Amino acid sequence: MELSKVGFILLFLLAFVCCFAACSKQDFSDSSQELKADSKDNTLVSCAQPGNFSCEIPPFQNLATDACAHLQNCLKGQHVGDLLVEQVLDCESPVFSVDSELGSAASVAARLEADGTVLHGSFLFVRFEEGWCPVDLLHEPTWNHGGYCETQPQLRWESGGIDSPLELYVESQRICYMPLDQEEIAAGESDIAMSECRQARYAVSGRRLTRLSEISIEGACPAK
Repeated sequence: MELSKVGFILLFLLAFVCCFAACSKQDFSDSSQELKADSKDNTLVSCAQPGNFSCEIPPFQNLATDACAHLQNCLKGQHVGDLLVEQVLDCESPVFSVDSELGSAASVAARLEADGTVLHGSFLFVRFEEGWCPVDLLHEPTWNHGGYCETQPQLRWESGGIDSPLELYVESQRICYMPLDQEEIAAGESDIAMSECRQARYAVSGRRLTRLSEISIEGACPAK
């Protein structure tokens, strides 16, 4: 009789342990599904999400070959001041940040046509896990005075503070040139139509860039 009681107790304990293990397994499985769902919800599906530059395109992989086509998709039909952008004519080769271990960023300059006028603009791109996205306007598109413009950007990743552990610093010099006639050339006149420097700092948190500071200077960037 005592043996039967012991057997019954052991059988009951075994059933309890099996039941507890099954419930724990079920809880772990449900928890994993929630984490996957959260991860899916946080996936970057539109380049309008991460920065100040609103662009409803998905992240893409090859900046060197595809940046211009994606800027075309972003800007065509958009207004720049009072001008309506008709097309992106061409883009310069991207200038990449040198601190690739911390992150990947690049500046891309482009010529746009808006209401028959050729404009020059410069755009900041950042690479996220899902791909590249335009995140801000470095130099607002402006008339290039019938000549051409060039940019000299410097992009640097830095360790930040507690609130922004990773920061991106950008300094970009834009110089636009105008054509001169023979008399102006002989007189030694400058062909520089405009020159400006833009400095900006961004906090990086997950898939979001927040502009912390911005300075625009007429003329050359300050010497280091």
